[in-house]
Amino acid sequence: MCISALLVGPWSDHLVLVLGLLFLLCDRDDGADQNVTCPYEVRVRRNTVLKARPLNPLTMKCQVQHCGDPPHVTWCKIMDPLNCRAMIENENINIHQKELPANEVMSFMTFNKLSMDDQGQYRCKLSGSEEAIVSHAITVNVSESNVGYDYSGNNTGKNTIKSKNIDGCF
Repeated sequence: MCISALLVGPWSDHLVLVLGLLFLLCDRDDGADQNVTCPYEVRVRRNTVLKARPLNPLTMKCQVQHCGDPPHVTWCKIMDPLNCRAMIENENINIHQKELPANEVMSFMTFNKLSMDDQGQYRCKLSGSEEAIVSHAITVNVSESNVGYDYSGNNTGKNTIKSKNIDGCF
């Protein structure tokens, strides 16, 4: 019996389905010879709130998982939903990163002396990727009544928020 005779009749749909499944199973590839893409991840705990007093130092951190060469991480202050102002190192702000084991980098942004103007929300961004990968927002509360730091949040949050670049924001 030839295959063309099987494709005509009540079982033709079932035969096509079975042959398609067999093809998929036989053509299976374990990916060993392919370049497997590695996802970049920016990790900042969701709902992080840092509380500090004016004129005190404050350090924010942002952990990044990468796939080889350490990426450059930048920071910004959220001005409104469409505008995140880039933070630039100066006499009051230090930005640096440290390589960690297992293809990770920790980026730090430190205010040497906080002012009331530093209150707001901040994000870190993984630079150099095709799409912008940004962290959850870190809220900084500056008040005379703040004592110490309060790290709150509801998860350890792997965060891979991806967005297209818009002028002035991530």
